Amino acid sequence: MECFHRRLMDMFKERREASLHWSSDVLVPSAESRMLAAIAKSRCHRVYRANEAEFEVMDSEGNVVVDVEKRSCLCGRWEVYGLPCSHAVGALLSCGEDVYEYAESCFTMESYRRTYADSIEPVSDNVEWREKVLKIEGGGDGIRTPKVTGGARKGRRRIRPVDNGDRVKRLVHCSRCQQTGHFRTTCIAPM
Repeated sequence: MECFHRRLMDMFKERREASLHWSSDVLVPSAESRMLAAIAKSRCHRVYRANEAEFEVMDSEGNVVVDVEKRSCLCGRWEVYGLPCSHAVGALLSCGEDVYEYAESCFTMESYRRTYADSIEPVSDNVEWREKVLKIEGGGDGIRTPKVTGGARKGRRRIRPVDNGDRVKRLVHCSRCQQTGHFRTTCIAPM
């Protein structure tokens, strides 16, 4: 646990410091590179506007429908990745929209910095833990653990056969040959 704690402390510190040196103000670098690739690829698309929100985008693979209002594209990449695909970028650029506003908020620099803004507090040696546990148990001001109740998992009671013949077995009946002693699935009578 101490190893995980130290690794998390280091990771938060490194990511906090690295984000201060990034040049982009809108998206994190990985999302920015995807967005730039989509913008470059969208230059090869033909865009036809159907109405205020829907577009038909033609590329080398075929026609794709983009709905800007629903933030969806027929290729499915926009919904899966949270960033506009090249079809959506082409549609957004054709109507003069800012493509960066259509990226999910988790890819923004603000969201990233807010995620790693708080630091993970250092933890003292376990000697002090024991003292605090004793204080908590003695004073009763701490977190109480639930009571441990014994007992195994209760299962169903099994009905055991009686040897003296008091228990009557249910007769099974075949629906195909009308005989007793077997089911339709195990019937061997000719059809």
